[in-house]
Amino acid sequence: MNGVKCSSVSDFNTYFNDEIDQKNRELDDIEEKLKSNKNELAQLDDPQKKIQEKLVLVASRKKDLESYKGIEKELEVFEKNWIPILTI
Repeated sequence: MNGVKCSSVSDFNTYFNDEIDQKNRELDDIEEKLKSNKNELAQLDDPQKKIQEKLVLVASRKKDLESYKGIEKELEVFEKNWIPILTI
């Protein structure tokens, strides 16, 4: 096609060059959006992992609190048994 002076060939060449340019612009836009999405994702710093860590922490604290149930009764028994000894 090089050196051919036919207008149809020139139009064909121009058409495909324009199409290639358009697709390259679209690709550039997509790459820019992808870069932006990667940056946003990095800023989120793995939210699912953070949520899971918080849930584990809450479960651990609940378990700790469960171990203190009934402590008041144990303290009352302790106070009843030991306060008279301390006052002697």
